[in-house]
Amino acid sequence: MDIQQFKVLGREVDEAWRARQYDEFQFSEVALEVLGNASLSTSVDLQSILERCLDPAANEFRIRGSFGDLPLIVYETPQFYVQVLMWTTATTNIHQHGFSGAFRVFAGSSIHSQYEFHTRERINSRISVGDAELKTIELLRQGQTHEIISGSGLTHALFHLDLPSVSVVVRTHAEPWSSPQMTLYPPHLAVDTVTLGSDPVCNAIAKCLRVMRHAQDPRIADSIISLVPRLDFARIYQVFQRHRQQLGSEEGRFLDAVRERHGQLTDHMLESMQYERRLEKIRELRGTVRDLELRFFLGVLLNAPNQKRIYELVAAQYPEVDPEDKVVEWLTGLLRTGEFPAKAGVSLLRPLLRGSSLEETVRAVGDAIDDTEAQPPAALVATMCEQIKGVPAFDRLWIRN
Repeated sequence: MDIQQFKVLGREVDEAWRARQYDEFQFSEVALEVLGNASLSTSVDLQSILERCLDPAANEFRIRGSFGDLPLIVYETPQFYVQVLMWTTATTNIHQHGFSGAFRVFAGSSIHSQYEFHTRERINSRISVGDAELKTIELLRQGQTHEIISGSGLTHALFHLDLPSVSVVVRTHAEPWSSPQMTLYPPHLAVDTVTLGSDPVCNAIAKCLRVMRHAQDPRIADSIISLVPRLDFARIYQVFQRHRQQLGSEEGRFLDAVRERHGQLTDHMLESMQYERRLEKIRELRGTVRDLELRFFLGVLLNAPNQKRIYELVAAQYPEVDPEDKVVEWLTGLLRTGEFPAKAGVSLLRPLLRGSSLEETVRAVGDAIDDTEAQPPAALVATMCEQIKGVPAFDRLWIRN
């Protein structure tokens, strides 16, 4: 990887920003323009990077930062820095930033989703109730650049399709006026995970519970439940998210205690946890799949809210193929039910995707089966349809718009 090109990039950003009096509110525009127009060599040699990391005499970059699996600072001034981020984890949470700048897809491609949060009730500075709305979803390819506006100016999530994926970020160090930096947990919660992640109360609880777990203390669930009357809802959310498994069969008693104190907020917390569980199931499934097309499909299912958006992303990636045909092919590969011959399986999926009636679905499956085979009973087809529609990873496919 040519480090010198990033130093040239950094100097060009500095010169352009200096011409604007280092105005913080103009930095993202400067970064977007300079980074977008930069001619960058995109070769990435991980072994070479490792060797240079271990050579203190090279002094070409520093590994620093919380974003990415390998964050390399390749140029830095007191006002801003240029960072190369390597990603092996596929997805980021729906998050905001405490800095401004721009990012560019350096290697690989990503699904980029932008959101807006409409606040209905501010609980405190660390958590709010409202509605998370997906505004745009797009496929970002190598070389594409996007502006970063701090705080609520950009609320987004990235799903990296290739391993590794590499981003170049030109960013300010920090912008305190953009706080709090919220993370969205759809459908209804926005949480300041940065503050809660370093909260001394939550961290003290985590350390105590860790000791109890290692000591196999049977009172651990009772201890968590006893915290509810003494914590605000933001900290309860953090504790539940971190330590839910340790509640075990006592989770219901914990939720009863939360509901008694915080009412409907308990439902919002559970809905957010259900959303997170769905994402985790798709991530787990994606981790077992090696086929690149199927990995792309699972990435789309993870991010797109309905069938229309799914088909749009498929068409953008595979413009020469009908999106429905591609989705049927991928579903067939993932399901592998073996209940019917292959043609019958395909015929079952198409009516499901089109929202056909049970009678139409039975007819379509029957038409695909050879004359020597029995017509499938409606009850069997209905059961298969429910089994397929019941797979959490596929639930957005049945939402037409």
